[in-house]
Amino acid sequence: MLEDICSGKEAESRGSQDSIYSRRQMSLQKASIGLILGADRAGVFVRRITHDSPAHFSGRIAVGDYIEEIDSVHVQDLSSAQSLLSGSEDSLVSLRVRYGVMRKWDVQEVHLLRKVQLRTSEGSADVFGISASLCVVREGVRVDKVMPGGPAWLCGQVEEDFIIVAIDGNKVTGGYFHSDEIAAMIKGPEGTRVNLEGYSRVGEERSVGLVRMPPVNPRVIDKYRRQLNDKLEAAAYDQTRGQASEETTWGMQTPGALTPAYVSSTPKPVRASRLAESESLMGKELSSVLLSTEDPPKMGKLAKSLSDFENWLNEEESECASRFKSLQVKMETIAQQLENLGTLQRISQRHISRSINA
Repeated sequence: MLEDICSGKEAESRGSQDSIYSRRQMSLQKASIGLILGADRAGVFVRRITHDSPAHFSGRIAVGDYIEEIDSVHVQDLSSAQSLLSGSEDSLVSLRVRYGVMRKWDVQEVHLLRKVQLRTSEGSADVFGISASLCVVREGVRVDKVMPGGPAWLCGQVEEDFIIVAIDGNKVTGGYFHSDEIAAMIKGPEGTRVNLEGYSRVGEERSVGLVRMPPVNPRVIDKYRRQLNDKLEAAAYDQTRGQASEETTWGMQTPGALTPAYVSSTPKPVRASRLAESESLMGKELSSVLLSTEDPPKMGKLAKSLSDFENWLNEEESECASRFKSLQVKMETIAQQLENLGTLQRISQRHISRSINA
């Protein structure tokens, strides 16, 4: 009995050690975004998209898209692209994606989080749509229902009562299309993109591209998007702090460090608000003059420019005041004329009533 208990404890300890080892192994694995890439003369392109991957969650990357940049690094070949895409778990990666070979002007920037893929499915030869219920109407094709987790839901721009007027450039208005024809135009191979043109219930015209993929769990998507937003906000905050520290460091004059004779060696920070105000008012040329604080002639030019600008503002203010006064006089004249017309109307009505009574 005691041997059985001891053997059970040893098995339990070995199981816990194995689980810890497996978790460590998963943490050491390189995370990616779920893209299977290929290469040709035009560059590195997307060959397939892994199910339940960050690329799948984005709903913006399709089979046939070309990867131009990864984290602001130009993609040269397939091996460099694969190396740039891999990284640590939950790390942020930015891609510059181009739609196909011919559409060189249609480029978008996509931000994703690297994840360790537990499922390695690379897609199938099945046909998928946009996971929405459609109805043919005279205006086009109306979206009656959007399935959570599907391509239309991931896009966020195709909601209920959205009217589709064109599918991949083919007009579908008039109401004479059969539902099977619309389904054949909407559906296609997994990972490919279908382009829809239409307008929302409030009349806003939209042109959206949906990637045909199977639906995913909406809760997983919500969790992933929260993590991605947190990472983007943290990156933006760090970038803002870095710029502020650089401006502060630049604005301080270090005593005795290449300081001209006519400039005091006392540290004088340049205020960011003053720099932004001058840049917004007088443009880049004026800000460049402000930056050159060690040149007195440029400082005199700056003072003259500011004085001229102040005079111009005073002239504009006086002109606006005179215009306002003239408009006020005109409004008073119009009001007096309206009052006179009302008086004449009342008098005419009295005369008409007297004539009728007579």
